[in-house]
Amino acid sequence: MPKNESKPKVILPGAWELTNPEVERELFRLYVPEAWQDAAKYLTKQRAKQGGYRSVPVRSLDPLVAASFPQLIYTGRQSWQKPNIPWLVATEKADLSNLPILIKDWLREEFSYSIEEQEIESVLKGLNDEDWQWADMQSYSLLNPPKSQEYLIYKVFPDYIAQEFLKNPTVKFGHDEDYKLTFYRVVSLDGAELMSWPPQAVTVGKGEKGEKEEKVEQVYVSFVIGFRLHTVPGREKPMIYHSLSVRRWINKPLIIEKNGEPTNFVRYPGVTVHIGDRYRWLDGKQQPFSFLPVKLLRQGQDLKWPRAIANLLVSNSSNLPDPQTLAGSEPDYSQSGMEVLQAAIAHTSKLGKTPCLPGISPLDLARLDKAIEEKLPVRRVGEAILVRRNKSFWSKNDSKVMLDPNIAGPAFRDAENPIDTILILWKNEKCRDALIEEICKQLSLSPTLEDGVYSGNYGSLRIQTQYVDDLTDNLDVAKKNRQQKRTKQIEERSKRIKSSLPAPKGLSGAIVEIKPKPRPPEADAKLACRIGVMQAGYVNQHILPLTYINKQGEEKFKRDYKQRVKRAVSDLLRQFGVLPAPLIDKEIDGIDPNIWLTCFYILRRTRKTTAKNVPNTVALMVRVNPVLGKAEFTTPSLFKEKGRWVSSAEIFQRLLKEKWEPNSYADSAPEEANEEEKPEAIKKEKQLMERFVGDCLRDCLHTPIEDEKSPRVLFMADAQNARSMLPWLQNPNLPANDLPDGLKRIIDNPSETDRLWIVRVRTKQNQEVPVGIVKDDLGARTRSIYRWEGVSDNPETPLYLSARKPLNTEQGVLGKDKSRLDNGSAPAGNPPLLEIAVVHHPGIERDDLAFFVHGLRARWPYFTNEVSRPFPFPLAIKAKEYAVSAKDSVEFDGSDEEE
Repeated sequence: MPKNESKPKVILPGAWELTNPEVERELFRLYVPEAWQDAAKYLTKQRAKQGGYRSVPVRSLDPLVAASFPQLIYTGRQSWQKPNIPWLVATEKADLSNLPILIKDWLREEFSYSIEEQEIESVLKGLNDEDWQWADMQSYSLLNPPKSQEYLIYKVFPDYIAQEFLKNPTVKFGHDEDYKLTFYRVVSLDGAELMSWPPQAVTVGKGEKGEKEEKVEQVYVSFVIGFRLHTVPGREKPMIYHSLSVRRWINKPLIIEKNGEPTNFVRYPGVTVHIGDRYRWLDGKQQPFSFLPVKLLRQGQDLKWPRAIANLLVSNSSNLPDPQTLAGSEPDYSQSGMEVLQAAIAHTSKLGKTPCLPGISPLDLARLDKAIEEKLPVRRVGEAILVRRNKSFWSKNDSKVMLDPNIAGPAFRDAENPIDTILILWKNEKCRDALIEEICKQLSLSPTLEDGVYSGNYGSLRIQTQYVDDLTDNLDVAKKNRQQKRTKQIEERSKRIKSSLPAPKGLSGAIVEIKPKPRPPEADAKLACRIGVMQAGYVNQHILPLTYINKQGEEKFKRDYKQRVKRAVSDLLRQFGVLPAPLIDKEIDGIDPNIWLTCFYILRRTRKTTAKNVPNTVALMVRVNPVLGKAEFTTPSLFKEKGRWVSSAEIFQRLLKEKWEPNSYADSAPEEANEEEKPEAIKKEKQLMERFVGDCLRDCLHTPIEDEKSPRVLFMADAQNARSMLPWLQNPNLPANDLPDGLKRIIDNPSETDRLWIVRVRTKQNQEVPVGIVKDDLGARTRSIYRWEGVSDNPETPLYLSARKPLNTEQGVLGKDKSRLDNGSAPAGNPPLLEIAVVHHPGIERDDLAFFVHGLRARWPYFTNEVSRPFPFPLAIKAKEYAVSAKDSVEFDGSDEEE
């Protein structure tokens, strides 16, 4: 082996199976009495008459019950609407005397905004508290659960593993194992969670840095361990996955005095408080110390606990901390212990920036992995072996490909839809001038004698500028009903913006200088800019101010202004659909470029029905011709129009015109989002979506890439995003080297099927991909494609794990011998793995196709490093920027993607 070539690494997946096959658990079930079901249904029906949610809102009740009863492991979402479905499943019984009190308080709080108090009390008066009774105990085998109750294994298994871990709850972290953390149970209905306590002090900051002084200070964090049960295709038995993350606690008060008035920095609807207690709130019984996440609700300028929880504790002669005092006091974690009730507020992005960066180091993961191996009755499932290392597709000098004029210029010239105009909407002249300079640099343009026209070796372009005036000013939202007022003002502002801009003559785009995110965030006008500028006919990119005023009153450029200007111009080119070509190199990829690169991606739901045989879930099919660098898009409704594929600018226009169901992105809610629809409608929508995918693939199979030679097609789908609409993507249904049944009904000719490759990818979402630890190299990192052996029941059908290197933006990552507890300022540099399942691969080896798909993670020319999903997924994901509605809440602005 050459001296400069390191030994191939092996990845140890964080996936485990039990070594003891005889484990059984005692389970207790609680069913909703019929009279209580009827009461909840009646109140829900009354609220629905006023346009409210049409299902019993048990989603808000479950966390309250779980907080009051930590031994709860499962809640049945349909149990309040249908008979004979258990609502609660627990590993212990609790006295139920206080449960009716909690439920009645929940009903009062849930419906008081839409139903008169007198009517609510009349309904509650007829309920009998004695109706609530536990069903008989049942034994449950972890390895051989009853067929009718297999769904419970995903709750029972993690609970058992967590209980075993807590028998010896201390783990040593750090290079010299000098951080000893003790873990406690955190109530969770999604797997099992453990958290270290008391919090650890972590140093952050490096002193003087750029235009701002960066203080050296201490913040407090806890490590969080997660256990979840997951399946993989080709394996009958599920496995337990573990995860490790860091929970950062607030380091300053959330209520402060400004000009003699209290300013509340808690965003609606509130913040999560982790409360540690030795008592079970439902019946006051003592229990092992555990943490109970409770939402601290904001109402106006005030904070309050959920009514049901507050009243329950009063009935048990206990009290929660005063909300205003808890949020308004300087956080103090030095006295944390288990003797008295603990309360700490976890930091989230909604509370602004925190000086401690997220994530843990590879060393931290390795220390936990070792502890699991030593503490628990489990064994690891397989190892992942290096397939081969990737060669760089782009030149090593291309830190970001489309910033290179030698690449961006020809791509601009060869674009199928020539760009006519770029409009700069500016607030500051320095921003305007910097953007013009960068556009000319990236596209190798120079001014001409004609005003506003720039020309060069790769073509010409018109650059127009317009002072933005007050079009980007913050929205005027009052303290009450902010979301309703935001919706109205976004609609009004969008119309003003549209009418203020010149009518474009051809393919045009705009770069808009916008204001920083305001407080309250509902005042942000960014969404209005997106909608209004696009309605005027311009794809658009936004840029924040490039300058600041220093202490001497001088205007100075911000440290990163050059990079932000480059990115704004580059991202606008991306929205124009400009791609370099070719995008496949046969020598590097081992693949003939005569292949369509396609992917399927669900965006969100509309308010349309399936009456016209068009799903009301809008999905994109994207296809890229890698020889010409041409991307095309279609949707179910578009494809019905004689199989139409359109450019990026046209798909953005169409998405903006859709009547979206508010806040309905595919990844923003569980797959139960369709629970109000009839099963027949859901089934029909899935059939329509399968037909759409099959027809699109057939169209690609019969559309030449460059000449008349029949092309291959690579089809990729994201499991978490698409499986609700394409059931064959689910693990039990995913075939091995065969077409899925849903496609066989549409594509059945061997001349077609032999040219179709299908790959499913799965991301870390919901902890569905195991963490990876480099074997025999403590704290090391790796990249490339690995074959996970020993996981499938059939050795001939392995899975693959794709590892990428840390991002270029993650400079100075935590070293190989460092823990997150050593340094809060360094990036973790611990990217998650991507699971790749090769489903159908005629004419190519599995390893070769997995290697190619892994390589496509580094083929997105608008990002410096590998992206979370392989190209062309970023094209589909970025389309979310235009799948927006004025009615969306500020959290659902789909424009802040990582890639």
